[in-house]
Amino acid sequence: MKKLILTVLTICLSACSSTPKTAVSVLEGFNRAYETKNVDAFMANISERFQGNRDDLKLAVENDFAAFDKIEYRTDIGDVEMTENKVFAEVVFFRSARTAAGSVDNQSGRTTLGLIEEDGGLKLWKMPYPPLYGMIEP
Repeated sequence: MKKLILTVLTICLSACSSTPKTAVSVLEGFNRAYETKNVDAFMANISERFQGNRDDLKLAVENDFAAFDKIEYRTDIGDVEMTENKVFAEVVFFRSARTAAGSVDNQSGRTTLGLIEEDGGLKLWKMPYPPLYGMIEP
């Protein structure tokens, strides 16, 4: 019985400790996609069940890429809450966007993103307004 409890506890701790790391890797993927202006890489981490319009999000990301010469994100994960197959991750962010004319828009803050297990990993399914990504909405 002790061995069974220890095994279950080990599995739970492994799953719980990897979820924030997985959430971090999703954010790193988004940030990298923005730095390289890769729409397909960005959209690869958006759930088919995204609570919003995927096409509008894609267009907003494309608008960001067209409007800004350089966009940088720094993101950190704060509190993480998990349910059956969803993760709610508090994100502390700093975003810097520079236009071709040289003006810079710096923003920082906190938001909570909803991630869902899909295709063997986590994907974005919920993003509150104002959006962290896709600043220039259609």
